Amino acid sequence: MVIHVRHSKIMATGFLLVLFAFILTAFLKQNCLHDSAGTAMAAFEEQDIKDQLLVYLFLDNLQEQSDLFYEPYYTLNPEIVYYLTTLKEVTSDGPYTCIKFVTLPYLGPHDTIGEDEISFCINHSGEVVSTEFRHLKSYALPDYLRSLEKGALPPTSQ
Repeated sequence: MVIHVRHSKIMATGFLLVLFAFILTAFLKQNCLHDSAGTAMAAFEEQDIKDQLLVYLFLDNLQEQSDLFYEPYYTLNPEIVYYLTTLKEVTSDGPYTCIKFVTLPYLGPHDTIGEDEISFCINHSGEVVSTEFRHLKSYALPDYLRSLEKGALPPTSQ
């Protein structure tokens, strides 16, 4: 009887340790995801109000260019949202003003699939022309979203 009681206490202690480790891992993972989303939002909020306005105005154009790029690689179009988009630079080239953005498109519940640089030029009459799309980084999807992949993304450009 003494052996069974001691064995039961050891089993219960082991179970509690495994349960504690599981809860701690889940807590840390949730905090890491929250921190990375918070960091991206903070980067957007730190931009000048004029830069934020340009992101808002070009959001549809950015989504359109992202859809064109990712269509061969995913069954769904990744989302482009303002708080994961930053204005990189604005330059003037004669009659054109050129704008470069950095986006973090995502699938599912904000699973970022990459980092892209998308450029547009605008002429004096307001015509917007897409000039460049550069896929800078790729991130792997979690297992439960792998069914959305059609094929491997092309190599990144730096």
